[in-house]
Amino acid sequence: MSTPEDLFFNALHTVRDSTLHAANIFDSQLDSLATSLRGVLSSSTWLPESYRPRPPLPPPPPPPPPHSLPFYYASLLNPSYLYKSTSAWATRHKFLSATLFVSLTLGTCYTTHRLLLRRSKKRLKRRTARAPNGARTQVVIIAGYPHEAITGLLALDLEKRGFIVYIVVTTPEEERAVVAGVGQGRADIRPLMLDVADPVAHIERFASYLLSPQTAFQGATASHYLSLVGLVIVPALSSYQVAPIEVLCGDMWADTMNINLLQPIVITRCFLRVLALFKARVVVLQSVIVPSLAPPFCALETVVGRAVEGWVGVLEREVSPFGVGVSLIKVGNVEGLSGGNGNQHFPTTASASSSASSSRMRTPSPSSIPPGARADVLSWPAPLRASYARQFIASLSSSSSPAAAASVRGAPLRDLHIAVFDALSGGGSGPKTKRPAKHVYSVGTGSRVYEVLAGWLPRSAVGWLLGVPRFGSVNVQQHRRARGEIRNAGDPEPDSGSGGEGGVGSGGGAAVAGVFVDSGFGK
Repeated sequence: MSTPEDLFFNALHTVRDSTLHAANIFDSQLDSLATSLRGVLSSSTWLPESYRPRPPLPPPPPPPPPHSLPFYYASLLNPSYLYKSTSAWATRHKFLSATLFVSLTLGTCYTTHRLLLRRSKKRLKRRTARAPNGARTQVVIIAGYPHEAITGLLALDLEKRGFIVYIVVTTPEEERAVVAGVGQGRADIRPLMLDVADPVAHIERFASYLLSPQTAFQGATASHYLSLVGLVIVPALSSYQVAPIEVLCGDMWADTMNINLLQPIVITRCFLRVLALFKARVVVLQSVIVPSLAPPFCALETVVGRAVEGWVGVLEREVSPFGVGVSLIKVGNVEGLSGGNGNQHFPTTASASSSASSSRMRTPSPSSIPPGARADVLSWPAPLRASYARQFIASLSSSSSPAAAASVRGAPLRDLHIAVFDALSGGGSGPKTKRPAKHVYSVGTGSRVYEVLAGWLPRSAVGWLLGVPRFGSVNVQQHRRARGEIRNAGDPEPDSGSGGEGGVGSGGGAAVAGVFVDSGFGK
């Protein structure tokens, strides 16, 4: 049973609710009237513009659905949503997420290591130790052709770093070239005469000179001893004859092997006892791109490069027990080393394969044919010109074009100088910066990439990159007719003087003429 107080309070609440409801209705009606009045006054023309009220704001747009594109981009800025979605994806794809995590971690560590190592190498001071009186004490022997550019550049750089440089010579002409040309009058770049046929006397005289006390200048009382640091073998990095194997005669093979393979081996053999006496090192420089890819018409450089690499591996295992270290510097594309002496028409650097894929046996323009290649091809026998001229000229014109040369930028020459110094002394001049020398150094653009590509890619893929025609693409009957081995039924008999190596029939002459017209030789 309700009391009078309850009835009073219930009536009071009813009055309050009714009053609030009426006030809300009045407020909404007043707002609607004010909005309508504001819209009418804002669009009226009789009221001055300064007194007109602003038009009402448009209603806000509705929120986008959860799976729409704006909602997706907005969610990327939300850390909590991003974390939840990433965790859910990683839970669903555990193997893929683990692979991505390991790849990103290893890539970041490797990139950071390379950047820090490169910065530390640039900061590292590479100078030789000297005697207390300031005299030079460390000796380096360079076995290379004195007229090669790489020999002179290495000698000058090693002399600037504090070495006494000796360049092996075998003739008086080479001795004069070292004194006047390579050394440029520097007293610490000296020739070292060596008779390869009888080297015992020269080696003993040089060893006794190293073991005898020396003075910094004439009349000095303090003496010091010299120390042999290493022997740098510099074969020809660019001057190789480029031609088909059928054109390369036995004399060309013999000369190339004697100069670039046998002579470095014999010189190293002569100095092995002295190197073991001083615990010195043997550093061998060798171009790596052409031997790795084995492109057509580069048989000489490919054979020499692979033979040198095998010889260095055997030498390292034989002399390492005696304290003689061996290092192989694989030289890629280095600025200032391309285009050496000799018939260097086909580049031995990274441009040999960067643009070779565009030489699909197309007809080259006469302006893109190197002048030396024109003379070389004209000196071939006519049957060989008919067989190889088109592919040979196409490969040369593509690899020697300005676009191919501009697309490949070699490493600076300073990288090669740093690698040679590190291979000789391990880098640095103090005990805190001394590091053990490595067995293999890679210097230059493409020194690692092309070796990996040649080892992992199929042979057909490597041949396609080099522009080699596919297997069986040459018609055998047309090929033999172009060489003059077979004739048509109505062809006349060949002249008596057209026989032999250079003679071809009428069909061969027409084929040769067609090849030379297409290649630009007949223009």
